[in-house]
Amino acid sequence: MELCYHLLTIHILFCLSSITLAANLFNSKTDASALLSFKSHISSDPFGVLSSWNESVHHCQWQGILCGKRHPDRVTALLLDSKQFTGSISPSLANLTFLQRISLSDNQFHGIIPVEIGYLNRLRFLNLSMNFIEGIIPSTLGNCSNLQVIALRYNNLGGTIPPNLVQCKRLQAIDAGYNFLTGGIPPELGHIPQLRFLALHVNNLTGSIPSTLGNLSSLMILGLHQNNFEGHIPDSLSNLTSLLEFFVNQNSFSGFPPALSNLNNLLELTLHQNRLSGTIPSSLGNLNNIQIISLYENKLSGFIPAAIGKLHNLWAFDISENNISGEIPHSLFNISTMFNLGLFFNRLEGTLPFHFSDGCPNLQYLLIYGNQLTGQIPASISNCSALTYLGLDSNSFSGTIPASFGFLENLRLVSVASNKLEAKRSQDWIFLDAMANCTSLQFLELDNNKLEGTLSSSIGNLSTSLRKISLSSNPISGNIPI
Repeated sequence: MELCYHLLTIHILFCLSSITLAANLFNSKTDASALLSFKSHISSDPFGVLSSWNESVHHCQWQGILCGKRHPDRVTALLLDSKQFTGSISPSLANLTFLQRISLSDNQFHGIIPVEIGYLNRLRFLNLSMNFIEGIIPSTLGNCSNLQVIALRYNNLGGTIPPNLVQCKRLQAIDAGYNFLTGGIPPELGHIPQLRFLALHVNNLTGSIPSTLGNLSSLMILGLHQNNFEGHIPDSLSNLTSLLEFFVNQNSFSGFPPALSNLNNLLELTLHQNRLSGTIPSSLGNLNNIQIISLYENKLSGFIPAAIGKLHNLWAFDISENNISGEIPHSLFNISTMFNLGLFFNRLEGTLPFHFSDGCPNLQYLLIYGNQLTGQIPASISNCSALTYLGLDSNSFSGTIPASFGFLENLRLVSVASNKLEAKRSQDWIFLDAMANCTSLQFLELDNNKLEGTLSSSIGNLSTSLRKISLSSNPISGNIPI
């Protein structure tokens, strides 16, 4: 009796192993068949990447294919970026039921995203960026409960953003920039607890920013620029304490959001080319880690807060093309990290501090043209040894042009046009001799001043890279030097 029992057990185990073997063999053939179907939708393979995809080689050895360790015949990854494929994406990918990663970026796929991809409940990573894919973002992606990354940028996708992506509770990144998406941001996106990266820039999105986005405590990057958003930026975004980069430029937002001053980890704040009004809040001085503040082309008024001078990590501050008045705070010139200072086309007045350049040795862009600044151009400007673009035109600077310009060997553009600068004596033209050291100089604009006398022949020693020199509307006499 005991012998019969053991024989029966062995028979059952044998049957089960046979069934398992048959199932694995079936699934293995299913995976191979699905990949061959994918291959059949490729109309151009210039690098011959898919030449290895044939039945003489096991499909787990095909280029771009990874299989699992626990299930060695099952495909877990399809990695075929930058292969210059042309064709469409086969719905048969849905038969690769163990698939965790699909990465087909930087190809020339067209057609739509197959809705069947939403059946891949193990899928974690989907990257279809930089293709020519059309249609909509399938709402079936909300069924992929393990999905962590959706990358769709640089395609031709239209339609709206599926609200049911909120079902992907493990989602960490949504990148759908550079498409043609319409509608608003679904408030549901504010309830994806692990979301760290949300990029919807350069689309045709409308409406306002949902206040629910303030729930995304893990969010580090928020890119909404170049859309058609309007209204106020919600105060709830002050809860995004992990935020590092906030891009909402080139929309129609109104009203400066003072609550953003609470984002202590923020590195980059770009609000330019909106309709922001009011004053620049002095509380921006609390953003101790900030590196870039970009507010140009808005309707801001009032003064530049002196507190900006406390931001010792700041390397770009641009408030150009607003209605900012008053003097430039001296503390702004004590930020040693400053690389780009853009203050042009405002109503700033007063003088430049005599030693203003001592505290900003890394400054490359100093653009303060189109204001009401007076006094002399400080000779100490030569301490800004990295200076490349110097725009001081359309102010009321007086005195002579400093010969110390000649120490700025990296200069490419110098514009001091439309001021009250003088050259009454021959030694007042010595700056031309000195600027022979500026071997990268391409543009020298001196027009509409009070430069008089004979033009020095040293003008011929200027940089061979020079593309434009402008001297019009000056009382210069004598001959043009040969």
